[in-house]
Amino acid sequence: MTDMTEPQIHLIYGEDLPGMQAYLETLAHRVLGEQGTGDFNFVRLDAQTDDEERLYAECMTLPFFGAQRLVVYNNPLQRLRSAQTQKRFLALLESLPTSTYLVIWVEDHWIPSGRDKGWSAMRSAGKWLLEWVHDHNARAVEKSFPFPPPAQMPTWIIQHARALGGVFTPGAARVLANHVGNDTHLAHQEILKLLTYVDNRRPVSEDDVLLLTAPIGQANVFEMTNAAAQGNVKQALQQLEILLTEQDPIGLLALIVREFRLLLLTRELIEAGERNAQVISERLKVQDFIAQRLMERVRRYTLAELEAIYQHLFETDLAIKSGGVEPRLALEQLIVRLSRFQGVRP
Repeated sequence: MTDMTEPQIHLIYGEDLPGMQAYLETLAHRVLGEQGTGDFNFVRLDAQTDDEERLYAECMTLPFFGAQRLVVYNNPLQRLRSAQTQKRFLALLESLPTSTYLVIWVEDHWIPSGRDKGWSAMRSAGKWLLEWVHDHNARAVEKSFPFPPPAQMPTWIIQHARALGGVFTPGAARVLANHVGNDTHLAHQEILKLLTYVDNRRPVSEDDVLLLTAPIGQANVFEMTNAAAQGNVKQALQQLEILLTEQDPIGLLALIVREFRLLLLTRELIEAGERNAQVISERLKVQDFIAQRLMERVRRYTLAELEAIYQHLFETDLAIKSGGVEPRLALEQLIVRLSRFQGVRP
């Protein structure tokens, strides 16, 4: 029998993908039982490859050897752009059989400041969906998943490693947090790599992190974005080529996003009157030399330029993950765009 205390429709969105996945897995265990996402009645679809007809069919199918069915639909906003398709989707939500639970999964991007502050996709393209969920809160629920505050990342890393069956020393967690910031997707990838390295036979140490998550990659990202800021597209593209031999495009883009997130926050602090590198270091939870580098680097950009760059980063991320543009080409186009922001000179 369907558990009527559990909302039937779950709209989850954000940039903390490991957090979203953990939410989904917990929900699957509540709805489907012990097997969770491994159950025969668990179905995951993607708007890029699965059209509305497939979604409708999966939602209307009766459970097999069970009482309930859980369907996940990834990133529907990429497909549901017209008023007509949105109306059909809402009609589907209205007509869901009581045996079907639906998770609407939207990867979104938080813009931390400016007139566009907020969730980029849900604030605009997904506004109609949010409104429907709020109007039907008796059977639908929405939950956002922002990145955790930087100060909480060491604890997050320790807990996430434990959930994956491994152990991080507190020192190792602090070092890794310094390298990846609060990007949980990137942290998840690094944690998996480090746990594989120690084969879960011992805790991951600071030396392990320094060995496998070397700051050289960050330095190269800095050199690449700095070359672009100077208008040296050729050198920036050469750095990009080297970096792509060392890591995947998604991981590399995460490093670029972190670089500009810190620059944006630094610019905001400076415009608020803060000029002390040590204070900025404490506010951003970064090392002193990184804060000094950020203060020097941010002189090249206005706040408006950094906000515009952040939007370009979101669009690049979306283009890569949706399959709309080949990852290497998307990053090359991003570098060219970055080279155009030269309105402020040091």
